[in-house]
Amino acid sequence: MTAPALCFFSPSGSVQDADALQRAASFLQEQGYALSYQPHTLAQAQRFAGDDKARLTDLHSVFESHYDIAIATRGGYGLTRLLPQLDLAYLAAQLLARPKKIVGHSDLNLLQLALLAQTQAVTWCGPMACFDLGATPVNPFMWQQFSQAMQTGRVNFSFMPTYLEATPVTLAGHYRGRLWGGNLSLLCSLIGTPWLPTITDGILFLEEVNEHPYRVERMLLQLAQAGILARQQLILVGQVTAYRLAEFDRGYDLPTALARVQAEVAVPIIAGFPFGHVYEKTCLPIGGMIDLTIPHATTAAIEVMATA
Repeated sequence: MTAPALCFFSPSGSVQDADALQRAASFLQEQGYALSYQPHTLAQAQRFAGDDKARLTDLHSVFESHYDIAIATRGGYGLTRLLPQLDLAYLAAQLLARPKKIVGHSDLNLLQLALLAQTQAVTWCGPMACFDLGATPVNPFMWQQFSQAMQTGRVNFSFMPTYLEATPVTLAGHYRGRLWGGNLSLLCSLIGTPWLPTITDGILFLEEVNEHPYRVERMLLQLAQAGILARQQLILVGQVTAYRLAEFDRGYDLPTALARVQAEVAVPIIAGFPFGHVYEKTCLPIGGMIDLTIPHATTAAIEVMATA
């Protein structure tokens, strides 16, 4: 059996922890993957993994090459610069001609959403090489979800939800829709651009890092006021991490922020979704279909299946 071909690429920020990337490489090779690197994976130009031209060249090479999987090393910032220069139809055609799974989150989310908006191409919101696959130890749930996604094109999992307003009794049932979303800040940055998907009756998932709850509330209200939230069936809020509350918040926190947004929109918001800038995360097909079964009991888990 031929070993799956996997490559690392750095479309945004430069690799800050080369040891973590080496641990990721060793781990993947131990799991039977044939590993390669794009030429500028470890490049540095100011805060970026090479200049814009170098990163753009590597990005095109990822789509043009015969890999089975391509995983971003890390996020940071950089893809916003590249979006106007990307021929997304060409990249999507390369995905059809040379099928592969493009995997990552954080800044890579911009490319994922842009591809979905303009071509309906499906990519995978999943682990990063350094943070996730270079962790010690590698999170077992993340690895199981990633492996299932890469091998079968689908994932199954359950999670314990937090309901913002509606009760499980009123929400109980089966939901099926197109899955999309990712990082809240990046999604908001695409409003008014040609790279924001227009999804109706979808299931939107969101996560965030390093943003105070008031900023999370502001961005969610922006999505609501732009009419984006009202077009969805459900809004799934993943992990919102690495923020610090202030003394003058006086009790204002993330649940307060989410409750305020829920008061503005009729679409149910459900928190606790297992994705974000955390080690324990699932792997999700951006643009794929997701099925959720919500039980009547408050203490019961929501069952999920997502398929590319």
